[in-house]
Amino acid sequence: MRLWSSLNSCHGKEGKNENEFVFTSVLCGLTCHVLVDTVRQAHSLAMKNGLVCFVFVANALVTMYVKCGSLEDSLSTFELSGNKNLITCRLWLLVLHRVGILIRL
Repeated sequence: MRLWSSLNSCHGKEGKNENEFVFTSVLCGLTCHVLVDTVRQAHSLAMKNGLVCFVFVANALVTMYVKCGSLEDSLSTFELSGNKNLITCRLWLLVLHRVGILIRL
């Protein structure tokens, strides 16, 4: 939560100080015990600041939704993220495997 507070205080000082790298680092620093509402707030802040278009921000959001147990939000974020790469697709395959949807062929 300190990371989240740091991001908010940085945001309040001079406007748009956070960038995609800071934002991704903050998301990756959150633990799996974070409430899904916190991730939704982070997602909203990322959208507000135009950071969701960066593939690594979207990947971090997908990962955090999964860690919070919100597969619907994770899937929605994955589907709506315009930029996808190999890591994005592998991440989603791991999510499907983790919840038992992906059956071993």
